[in-house]
Amino acid sequence: MERSEKRGYSPCVARRRLCRRHVMACSLVPLLSAILSLLSSQCHVDGLSLRFEDSSRRSVLNAFLSTALGGLASRPLTVSAQLPFEQGEHRQLELCLVSTLRVVYWAKSLSKEIVDESLSSEQRKQKYVEARMGAKAIFTGGKGVASVSPRIYALASLQLLGCLEDLDYYATNKIRVGNLRQDLREALANLVEFDGFDTLIDPSPRVALILAQYSESKATYVRRVLTERIIPAGEQIVQSFDASAVERSYSYLRMYYGSEMPSEAATSER
Repeated sequence: MERSEKRGYSPCVARRRLCRRHVMACSLVPLLSAILSLLSSQCHVDGLSLRFEDSSRRSVLNAFLSTALGGLASRPLTVSAQLPFEQGEHRQLELCLVSTLRVVYWAKSLSKEIVDESLSSEQRKQKYVEARMGAKAIFTGGKGVASVSPRIYALASLQLLGCLEDLDYYATNKIRVGNLRQDLREALANLVEFDGFDTLIDPSPRVALILAQYSESKATYVRRVLTERIIPAGEQIVQSFDASAVERSYSYLRMYYGSEMPSEAATSER
């Protein structure tokens, strides 16, 4: 018997370890870039040039390393690193479900905020703009979008369209999932383009124009798209997959994105 067999060696285990090391190495690239930046003779902040003395630079660097490395140790690098690891050409099923659910939760929160009487009129208008910019960010990855809310950055990073395509690989009822994916894409695109003042391919945000053409009827229409099309399509997509994969996705969301979950969702999905 070979030594590797005696020790319980498995090629699959070796590949997984190698992939995890690759994920860790890739995650350290931004950290190393920041370190090199701090070691340079100057740093630029908002157009200002600040010159550090050697001792000051070392202090800043030490503080930065303590914070950054502590964060790496305490927070997951990627969804794939925490959920059951699967290597292949398609995104992991749970990753795709998490991205879909985060869009659903964004739509649920926003649909309430658009009509929240405790907010000022200007604040409600900003929520209306966020709905349109957020949907555009999902398609463009953040290009041509105004950052009217921190949630815009999260939506831009989800790679939702790619995730929706990969769901076809895992679906047992491909026709049903395909139709739901198409419904979700069309609803999101409709949020951007319904009145003709913005398009998915426009390289610049049209916030001023969108606000100038704002009306209560448009806000009502956007809210209905969120509640009657985006939320149902997203939820039905998730419900189309294996219950154990869905539960793993919910567990991950509760652990790392609990603040994004509406209170009723966090309770009912336990």
